[in-house]
Amino acid sequence: MALRFVVVLAGLAAACSSAQITVRSTFADGVQPVQSLMVLESMQSGGYRGFNGLMYRGFEKRMRADLAACRVRAELRRGSTNIHTDAGVEAEVRTFAPDAVLKIQALGGDITVTRDQFGTEKKEESDLYFNLELIDLRAKKMTWSVELNLEAESGTGLADGEKFAEAVMAQLRKDGVLTTCDR
Repeated sequence: MALRFVVVLAGLAAACSSAQITVRSTFADGVQPVQSLMVLESMQSGGYRGFNGLMYRGFEKRMRADLAACRVRAELRRGSTNIHTDAGVEAEVRTFAPDAVLKIQALGGDITVTRDQFGTEKKEESDLYFNLELIDLRAKKMTWSVELNLEAESGTGLADGEKFAEAVMAQLRKDGVLTTCDR
């Protein structure tokens, strides 16, 4: 059974964050709950700087905490998300042996920088798009995908990254990928 819908996730983070996360579309087909998950992310692929280092640290911190709260054995890896043609990634997946792999890839977006008359950066606004795919290694197929839009301003990167992770986790719980969560 396939499922598609659009929803706005707002106010998820307790931390002060300017980010708004919009779930643009989601697809689920044969989703099975996972007990182990390898997260492969390339949110800064190809020199794309939209998801900055501070935002990534917030994302990673929240993902690790939330996956642990769900009692999911997890590993997070930055860089390539190609489990079929990147020998290093393939070897890591084989060694970790998760139920599924969650691939997070940057699709692009816009970054607008506002400067004062002296050229000093005053504000940076990001409108970024990401594609997430869950590859269930037991079923040997993609069973879930979602496209997320992140709109944020500079200065709150850590909280924005945490809010992005919370949106990802909320969608995974809602769609039945994670069923053993405390929160």
